[in-house]
Amino acid sequence: MQKGKKVSITSIDATGFTSDYASHYYSKRIGKTRKSFVKTSIAVDSKSLLVLGWKFSKFPVNDRKHVKSLINQTQRVTKSQCFTMDKGYDAERIHEYIRGYIGADSQIPVRKWD
Repeated sequence: MQKGKKVSITSIDATGFTSDYASHYYSKRIGKTRKSFVKTSIAVDSKSLLVLGWKFSKFPVNDRKHVKSLINQTQRVTKSQCFTMDKGYDAERIHEYIRGYIGADSQIPVRKWD
């Protein structure tokens, strides 16, 4: 991707991985329990599926902790016109950062509170 080229839509999401699913036989055989965790967050160009930014952490963290870093990584590579995320990222400060500081649109569904 050429530097300075605009991306129409950038999507951001995160997931966590744990090794708790290792078999008990294997864990017992190596002599230790495996309970490590990795949280991965990525920003992707929705059209070409090119990864524009990533962030990893060793502990479970809220998705919103990584979003500013991901947006900044994306902006260093290319300029995005719109950011889409799931409702886990619905926070006023995220909308303000994207719309005010970056100058792009944000499409984040509103969380439903009971």
